[in-house]
Amino acid sequence: MTSPESKKQPKEVKKGAPACGLYLRIADDKPFEAAFRDLRAAAFVINRSSYEKNLHVLEVGGDALDVESIDRLRALVLGGKQNGMVVIVRGHAGLAFAAEADGVLLEKADEIANAREVMGEDAIIGLRCGLSRQAADKASDLGVDYISFASGGAVLPPETLLSWWRVKSEIPALVEGPITNDDCGRYVRAGATFVEATDYVWNHPQGVKQATIDMLYAIDLAVQAQSLP
Repeated sequence: MTSPESKKQPKEVKKGAPACGLYLRIADDKPFEAAFRDLRAAAFVINRSSYEKNLHVLEVGGDALDVESIDRLRALVLGGKQNGMVVIVRGHAGLAFAAEADGVLLEKADEIANAREVMGEDAIIGLRCGLSRQAADKASDLGVDYISFASGGAVLPPETLLSWWRVKSEIPALVEGPITNDDCGRYVRAGATFVEATDYVWNHPQGVKQATIDMLYAIDLAVQAQSLP
C-alpha cells in the first residue's frame, strides 16, 4: 500500500537570484495607503518567483524633515524590507540611516564620503550619473556600490552606456526612465543590473500585479536569450 507521503512531489529548490532586478520608486506625494497597497501587490508577485533572493529594490523619498514625512519614510522602509526588498532612500544619508534603510542614492559625488561615514561600510551607496561616463568613472573611484544612468523626461538612456560600463566595471548599474516591458529586454541584454519600472508598474491599466508579472517575464526572456548558443 502506498502511503500519502510517498505521493508528494518534491518541493522546488530555489536557487540564486535573478540576473536583473526591478527598481521601483515611490513618489513623495503618493498617499501612504496607496503606496503601501501597491508595494504589497508588487511584492506578492516578486516573492513568488523561483529565486531564493529577489534582487529587487524600493526607493523612497528623503527630502522632507517634518515629523509626518519622517514617520511615513520609516513605515515605507520597514514595509519594503518586510516584503523582501532592498530599500534605498534618495538624497539624504542621515534620513536613510535614521530610517534603517539599506542605503542611499545620491545626486552629487562630493556627498559620497559623508554618506559612507554616516551609514557605515555595509550600507549601499549609489550615485546618479545622468548620461556621463566621466561621472560614472568618478563614482567608481569613490567607492560607490551602484550607479544610475538616467536622461530625464521621456527620453531613455542609450544601451551603449550600459554596454560600455559592463566591460569597464563590475559595479552594478541601474537604468532609469519610463521603461516598459517592451523596452527592458534590450537593457538587460546590454548589461543592466536593475531596470526602473516605476511608471509602468504603478500606472498599468490592468494593475500592479499584472505589470510586475509582465516586467519579470520580459527580464527572464532576455536572460534566456543571452544563454542561448
